[in-house]
Amino acid sequence: MRFSKAVVKCRVPILIVALILMVPSVLGMAATRINYDMLNYLPDDMDTVIGQDALLDDFGKGAFSFVIVEDMPLKDVAALKARIEEADHVESVIWYDSFADLSIPMELLPDKIYNAFNSGDATMMAVFFDTSTSADETMDAIRDIRAVAGKQCFVSGMSALVTDLKDLCEQEEPIYVGIAVVLACAAMMPTASPRSTSLEVASIAFVWSPAQPPPVFRLFAGRCPTPHFYERLEETT
Repeated sequence: MRFSKAVVKCRVPILIVALILMVPSVLGMAATRINYDMLNYLPDDMDTVIGQDALLDDFGKGAFSFVIVEDMPLKDVAALKARIEEADHVESVIWYDSFADLSIPMELLPDKIYNAFNSGDATMMAVFFDTSTSADETMDAIRDIRAVAGKQCFVSGMSALVTDLKDLCEQEEPIYVGIAVVLACAAMMPTASPRSTSLEVASIAFVWSPAQPPPVFRLFAGRCPTPHFYERLEETT
């Protein structure tokens, strides 16, 4: 009871201290880097980690993504492929012109191969990076590819998924933090008025009266006790 009275009595200094402590908290949150690379959390002897390291060390390839291009002439797709290859940390891009000239119709390919990389007016190219799946460099390369590709192209794969997840979290994080701060302040601000003897809030408090053996629990619904309430309670008990 004494602790509750002290908290209510010193509510204004507590609120000021809380606001002051929010400053280093915000600065620390902004300076803290969130690691989205799932492979860093796995042991080195797992097959996934071993395979990733083998790709990087032996073949110079880490992450990969697929770029789906819709309703674009083949010459423009080839030009887009050349621009994607210029992005940082893009090791190679594989498409039809990687092994055949565009003067050769793609329809001459076996149906199994043609259907694996083409569907209707859409075609697909594979992009390989020289960094791991969730590395910051890979996510920056994904953003560069999307900036180059435009609205007719769609980047898929695990690296693109992690990039979208990171961007979405960073975009919505300030919103939820702001909501939490507003609700916390809304819960504390009604107690700032020292003249009020009771507080109309949605709460339930159980108070034991030692003057009535055996212990009796009194239910106070809809009102939050204030220091004046505790003083009157001590006088009566």
